[in-house]
Amino acid sequence: AQEQAACRAIGNVLEGATDVVLTTHVNPDADGLGAEAALAGWLGSRGIRTRILNADPPPRQFAFLATDEVPFGVFRSFEEDGLASVDALVVLDANSAERLGAVGTVLPRLQVPRIRIDHHVAREPSGPLDLVDPGVSSTSELVYRLLRALGAAIPPSVAVPLYAGIAFDTGFFRYANTTRETLLAAADLHGRGVGDADLFSRMFETRSVERMRLWGRALSSLAVEFDGQLVWMAVDRALLDGTGAGPEDLDGLVEQGRLVEGVLVSVLFREDGAERVKVSFRSKEGFDVNALAGRFGGGGHVNAAGATLEMPLARAVARVLEEARTALEARAAEGRSAEPNAPSGSTTDGRGTWT
Repeated sequence: AQEQAACRAIGNVLEGATDVVLTTHVNPDADGLGAEAALAGWLGSRGIRTRILNADPPPRQFAFLATDEVPFGVFRSFEEDGLASVDALVVLDANSAERLGAVGTVLPRLQVPRIRIDHHVAREPSGPLDLVDPGVSSTSELVYRLLRALGAAIPPSVAVPLYAGIAFDTGFFRYANTTRETLLAAADLHGRGVGDADLFSRMFETRSVERMRLWGRALSSLAVEFDGQLVWMAVDRALLDGTGAGPEDLDGLVEQGRLVEGVLVSVLFREDGAERVKVSFRSKEGFDVNALAGRFGGGGHVNAAGATLEMPLARAVARVLEEARTALEARAAEGRSAEPNAPSGSTTDGRGTWT
């Protein structure tokens, strides 16, 4: 009922608008971009002026999701982008103004209805124009639900970016966030003109030489700690410059660490400046990296999160790894205390063997 009420309220605002801006988080991914492109397609079909303005350009492999009519634009300034004429703003796949980068700095000047569609844990108070559900696979799945609730037509130009966003955030339907509802949505979109083999190839099987060289050097530096439960990599500016790769070429790298046998937590550090480091966390078996990222002002999901630290790379690595080790030790201690029938005064070696 709450979702239906939010869909109606959002629909009323958008259908009455004449100039809408869509935006998503910094370093946009296929989910945020796909949700933007799909919503832009629907709004455009209704004759509503629609623009996409993000803090950062899209990664090369996802640029095809937008149309020539509404390309992925990069925000310049309030005045240059003519935001004074906007009468509705839609924030997609971002749970705070900080996640919007430069776009977030002008939000106080945009005194217009602000719609939020997101599947992350909320970091700001919710309102009647918020369609937020952390239990849903992706923001693209939420946009699909919105369009279905509004009785909107979903042509291939809208179905493809929605399917791409859902597929990206579920690891092409491999991750635990893939639900029955997710698969039903994907099946419906597939039937509306999505060619998933070609889509998979464009999104995941097209890599530049620079990206391959970057991954090779980063993976060769993979560090393993805590009895193989923690792995991490650090990419500094010299490595990016030396391979000719860009920050977008790191997309997906942190997931490779999670594939190592026995690993619970994979961490990737990226130097973004002399005093700025972006950290990506991935985990499995329910280890909560959202809580870990939250200790540094970040967040996300239980098994996927991120944070930005304003400090040199070496210091960021030391601080984050210290917290990660502490969290892993706490998990191990909980496991030991839960061991049944433990002999009085005995301990375990962490493998269930009494010593």
